[in-house]
Amino acid sequence: MKPKLLYLLIGLLPLLAACERERELALPEASISILNYDGNPLVEEPASEIEIDFVTQSLAGIKQVEVFVNGTKVKTITMEGEVFTFEHNYVHQIPGDISIGQELQISFRMEDHKGRAVSSQPITVKIAQAFRLEEVVHEGQNFTKIWGKVNKDLSLTKDRKWLIDGIVKIDKNTTLTIEAGTSVYFMSYDDNDKYSALAVLRDGKIQAVGKREAPIVFTSDKSLSGKAKRGDWGGILILGKAPSNAGNNVLADNGLKYGGNNPDDNSGKLRFIRIEYSGKAKQHALQLYGVGSTSEMEYIESFESNNNAFRLKGGRVSLRYIAGIQHGGYGIWADEGWQGKGQFWLFQTNIEATLLPVNYWNQARSVEFRNDDTMYNKEPITTFMLSNLTLIGNGYESNQNKGTRRGLRVRRGARGLLYNAIVTEFPNDGVRVEDLPEETLGSSMIIDNIHSYNNAINWGQEAEKFFFKSGKYNLKEEAVAGISTTNFVGSVNSSYDPKTMDTWFVSASYIGAVNPSDDWTTGGSWFKNADGSLRK
Repeated sequence: MKPKLLYLLIGLLPLLAACERERELALPEASISILNYDGNPLVEEPASEIEIDFVTQSLAGIKQVEVFVNGTKVKTITMEGEVFTFEHNYVHQIPGDISIGQELQISFRMEDHKGRAVSSQPITVKIAQAFRLEEVVHEGQNFTKIWGKVNKDLSLTKDRKWLIDGIVKIDKNTTLTIEAGTSVYFMSYDDNDKYSALAVLRDGKIQAVGKREAPIVFTSDKSLSGKAKRGDWGGILILGKAPSNAGNNVLADNGLKYGGNNPDDNSGKLRFIRIEYSGKAKQHALQLYGVGSTSEMEYIESFESNNNAFRLKGGRVSLRYIAGIQHGGYGIWADEGWQGKGQFWLFQTNIEATLLPVNYWNQARSVEFRNDDTMYNKEPITTFMLSNLTLIGNGYESNQNKGTRRGLRVRRGARGLLYNAIVTEFPNDGVRVEDLPEETLGSSMIIDNIHSYNNAINWGQEAEKFFFKSGKYNLKEEAVAGISTTNFVGSVNSSYDPKTMDTWFVSASYIGAVNPSDDWTTGGSWFKNADGSLRK
């Protein structure tokens, strides 16, 4: 290039840059979204409150947000300073003198500093009785059907068949009591996105105390006709106010809130419960989100869940005598800073991987502990104390494709103490520990007195490198008599009594969840085998 031309171009660069600076840059569209509204009308009574969570964004800066009810502006929120994202919990008080049958339309409008305005979708509120009970005939049977948000104490008795239609919510300051021997049926729908479920909201309670010979059964409406199948309905969701490392007001997938700062929060009691044919629309059999330590959960079986048998997010609840039989997803998955104890956990399934069709990228485990997927040391940290587990996969055979199912995996910063476990018949890892600082291994993270055998890989990552190969821990690859893909009753003696770990534990100096001399799964009619027969 000639020198004069080069100098000319250099001289033009500042002018070109100035022109570029003066050019108006196009900003992305402003937005406003409702976080806890699925598009279906909300049903509320006069004098009740509605909580609506929304978020609005604009790179031009948010000037103000207005609230409209039936087209009339009722509130203006003015921003101070430069605000580009605004997330808000709006509480609307329904007038006490409003008439039954009326409707309200609530919407939000945001204006930014460029004069652009954007409005949210309208939220429809129908003024009616919050919940209803109705006698109906369904599938050739007489039922008492329940709709809506239960805002008065309600008792379900064994002399009726109860039918849940849609998502029935137990409101704050309300207790649902279910009598021993009661069956609660959940409506199934042809629409793949529609499901029935029971949700206990924060400050609500469930008292469902069954007996070994008179369990409480949550099941599909098709079970009476013999046509029930995995994934007929959603599941049971209990939301508490115990800590979660995701926050104090976390929105679950369906827009319901959990979390808080009360580790001892009490959401009620479940005892001798069977949850059958659940797991539709990514729901789980029993979902415990932010549930506190004074809640009592024991003798609970998930049978034929299409997704996870148990899902824990945050909270402090402990679980004893639980089982996932024929779980399609994980047996139990805990994260978001769950801190609790567990004893006598049993998981057995012949399903190859997470869901059907087989989802190979998301390999299902019988037990999965995580803290946080991006910040491994995020407080509170998922921390567990466990003893007496039996995990049985769908079978392992050398050079045979049996899917991707794994046994137990501790990852993403989770840690804890695990003793007296049997892990077998997994076509991938049996026991795997990873993602932890070296100083936690052997102190806040311990695995001991475990038989992991006949898995494609008995010990994975730190479970092999630090624990198994050290020879300091009682980790064996020897089979336990009686345990197979079709039988979960079997144990061997252990030198470790979990009672020494914490007084919450029951004295049990053996490896495994089910001791042949004390089989907690038998008797009465509460527990089902993998083939659907009752364990007498």
